[in-house]
Amino acid sequence: MQNNDTLNDQLDSYRNQIENIADQLCLAVKGEFGFTIKIEDTDESIQKLCMLINFVLDSARRSLASVEEKNAKLTELDKLKSDFIANISHELRTPLTLIMGPLEKILYEASALEPDQKEDLRRMQRNALRLYMLVNDVLDFSKLESGKFAVYEEMLDLKKLIMELMDDAQGLANERKITLTFSGPDEAKMLLDRRMIGKILINLVSNALKFTPEGGRVEAQLLIVGTNVQIIVEDSGIGIAAAHLERLFERFHQVNTSSNRTYEGTGLGLAIVNEFSKLLGGSVRVESEVGKGSKFTVTLPIRLRLQENTGLSATQLNISESSKKLSPKSFVSTNKIEEKNWDPSDGKSGKLPLVLVVDDNDDMRAFIGTLLQDSYEIVFAKNGREALEYARKHRPQVILSDVMMPIMDGYELTKQIKSDPYLQHTSIILITAKSGNESIISALEVGADDYVCKPFSTEELKARTAAAVRSYRAYMKLVAANSQLGYTKNNLAKSYEELEAVHKKLKETQSQLLQHSKLASIGQLAAGVAHEINNPIAFVISNTELLRKYFSVLKNVFEQAKIGFDLISPNMGDKIFESKKQWENLCEKNNILSMLESIPEVISESSVGLERIADIVSDLKSFSHADQSGIEYTDINKSLDLILKIIGSELRYKCNIQKQYGELPQLQCNPRQLNQVFLNILINAGQAIKDKGEIIIYTEARNDEIIVSISDTGEGISPEHLDKLFDPFFTTKPVGKGTGLGLSISYNIIQEHGGRVDVQSKKGEGTTFTVYLPMQGIEQRKESGLLSS
Repeated sequence: MQNNDTLNDQLDSYRNQIENIADQLCLAVKGEFGFTIKIEDTDESIQKLCMLINFVLDSARRSLASVEEKNAKLTELDKLKSDFIANISHELRTPLTLIMGPLEKILYEASALEPDQKEDLRRMQRNALRLYMLVNDVLDFSKLESGKFAVYEEMLDLKKLIMELMDDAQGLANERKITLTFSGPDEAKMLLDRRMIGKILINLVSNALKFTPEGGRVEAQLLIVGTNVQIIVEDSGIGIAAAHLERLFERFHQVNTSSNRTYEGTGLGLAIVNEFSKLLGGSVRVESEVGKGSKFTVTLPIRLRLQENTGLSATQLNISESSKKLSPKSFVSTNKIEEKNWDPSDGKSGKLPLVLVVDDNDDMRAFIGTLLQDSYEIVFAKNGREALEYARKHRPQVILSDVMMPIMDGYELTKQIKSDPYLQHTSIILITAKSGNESIISALEVGADDYVCKPFSTEELKARTAAAVRSYRAYMKLVAANSQLGYTKNNLAKSYEELEAVHKKLKETQSQLLQHSKLASIGQLAAGVAHEINNPIAFVISNTELLRKYFSVLKNVFEQAKIGFDLISPNMGDKIFESKKQWENLCEKNNILSMLESIPEVISESSVGLERIADIVSDLKSFSHADQSGIEYTDINKSLDLILKIIGSELRYKCNIQKQYGELPQLQCNPRQLNQVFLNILINAGQAIKDKGEIIIYTEARNDEIIVSISDTGEGISPEHLDKLFDPFFTTKPVGKGTGLGLSISYNIIQEHGGRVDVQSKKGEGTTFTVYLPMQGIEQRKESGLLSS
C-alpha cells in the first residue's frame, strides 16, 4: 500500500513538472523564444528533457535571428531597386520633354517640309510619346510600391469621363477595324481621384483593343449596383488561359514573355489597375475564355462626401483644371504605314539586290525601308512565318529581322532559313534590343551572319547590309566558278560540309570567349526592358541626323532663291517684279526667316535631350560590360584639363578650382574609361558644394604609381554611407538627381586598370577621392601576368 502511494506521488510530481514545462512552451507557440526552461527537479529524465527543449529553443532563436537579418537585407535591396527605378524614370522625363516639345513645335511650323520629312517627324513624335507613357507607368508603380501614392478626390461625372476617353480611343479602334461601344446611366456623379480612375480606364480599354483582332468588338458599360458602381470592359479578343488568371494582376507578369511574344508591354498595366482599384476602396475581377474574349469588372463604392481617412480633395490642393483633364493622347495611334512590296513582274527584277525587312513594329519596318530604299528593292513581313513564306518564293539576298516577334521569332526564322538547302546561303542580320552577350551568343548559335543592337546608327545598318550583299554575291560567284571548273554538286557539298565544320568550331570558340564576359545582374535587368525602350530611342537618335540634313538642304535652297530674288529690279518687267513681291510677302507672312533662325536651336535642344538619354544608357552598359578596347598612352594632366573644359561652366560659379599638377609619365590606359572616372568624381565634388567652395586637383608620380587626388570643401559623406559608396544604385541624392551608378562604374574601371581608390571624408568639411594607378600599363601588366586579360 505504501509503495503505491509513493508511486502515485512520483507520477503526480512528473505530471506537475510536465505541465509546468508545457505552460512555459506556450510562449514559443506565440513566437517568443527569448527564454529558458527552468525546472528545480533532481530527476535525471526531467533534466534531460529540459536540456533537449532548451537546445531546440536556442536553435530556434538563432534561426529566427538569421531570418530577420536576411529579411532586413532583402528589404534594403528592394528599397535600392525601387529608388533606382524611380531615379531612372525621373531622369528620363527631362530629356523626353526636350524631345517632345521641340518636335511639336517643328510639326506646327512644318509647312515648308516634304511629306516624307513630316512622316519622319510624326514617327519620332509617336515613339517619344510611347516612351513617355512607359516611363509614367514605371514611375506610378514605383510610387505605389513605396506607399507614396495619395488619393486626391473630387466630384466627377464618371459617365462623362468614360465617354471622353472612349472618344480618344475611337481613332485607334477605327484603325484596327474594331467596333467600340459604351452604355451607361444618364449621370453618375461621385467622389473619385481623376488620375487614378483615368489610368484604370486607359489600361483596360487599351488592353482590350490590343488583344482584339480586326473585325472584333470592345464594349464598355457603366452600371449602378446598390451602393456601388461597376465599370465593365468586355472584348471578343484572344482570351486568357485559366492557368494565367491567378497571376494576371501581379507586377511584371505577362502571359507570354518569350522572344516570340505577340504583344508589346511592360507587365505593369493590370497591376496598376488592381492597386488603384484598391486605393479607391474597390476591387477588380476578370472572366475569360481562350478564343472567346475577356471581361474585366471594376467595382467601386459610391461616395458623395469626403471621409476623414481619405486624401485631400483636388480643390484643397488647388489643382488647375488643365492638369485634371485626361491627356488627349491617352491612346497612341499606330498610324499604320502603307507598305508597297516589290513585285517581281514589274520589270525591275534583277536591277537591285532584294532585301527582306521583318519586324512586327510598323514604324520600324517603314524606317528601315526608308533608309535602304535607294540602294535595294525592299520587301516587308510582319513576323517570321510571313518572312519564311516570302523567302521561299522570291529568294532575297539579305534578310534584316527583328528578334522578338509574334507567331515566329527571329531565332526560329534564322533556323528555318539556314536549314533550307535553297536558302541557307541567304545572309541574315538580326536586329535586337538586347545588347548583352547572351543575346549575341544566341544569334550566332542559330546561324545568323550578323547582328545589330538597338538603338543603331543608320550608317552602321547601311554598311552591314552592303557587306551582307557582297558576301552573298561572292558566294554565288564562287558557285559559278566551281561549276565552270567542273566541280560536281557532291564535291561542293563535301567542301561545304568541311567548311561548315570549321565554321561551327569557330562559332563554338567565339561563344566560349563571349561567355567568359557575361553580364552581371544589372545587365539582365537592362535587357529585360530594353525591347520596350530602345525602339523609340532608335527612331529619335537616327531621325535627328536626318532632320539636320533635311534642314541644311532646305536652307541652301532658300538662300540661293533669296540671292536670285534680290537681283530682280523693277526695270526687269512688271511680272517678274510682282513675282519677287509675292515671294517676299509669302516669306514675311509665314515668318520664314524667323523659322530658319529658330530651327537649328530647336534641333540643338533635341540633341541635349538625346545626349542625356545616351548618358543613362551608357552608364548601364558601362556597369554591365565595360569596354576593353582603345588602349593607348595618355597624359593624365591633359585629360583632367579636357574634363575641366567640358564641365567648367557648371563649376566656375560654385567654386574655385586649384590645379596642383606634378610631372607625370605617359600612362598606357583606356583614356575614355579613365576620363569617365575623373568626370564622375569632379561632378560629384561640384554637387557636394552648396555655396562658394573650393576643389583641389593634385597629381604626382610616386613609387611606380600615378596618384590623382580630388578634394572638395563640400558637405562631406556620413560615416555610415562610406562602406556603400561604390555599391551599384546606392545614392544619397534625392529622386531624379542621380542613378547611383557613377561611382560603381568608376570603381570597376580603376580595378580593371590594376589600380585602387581611397575615400576620406568628414561630415561638414569635405571629401577627398584619391586614385592610384600603376605606371606599368594595362598591356604590360597583362604580359607580366599581373592583370587578367
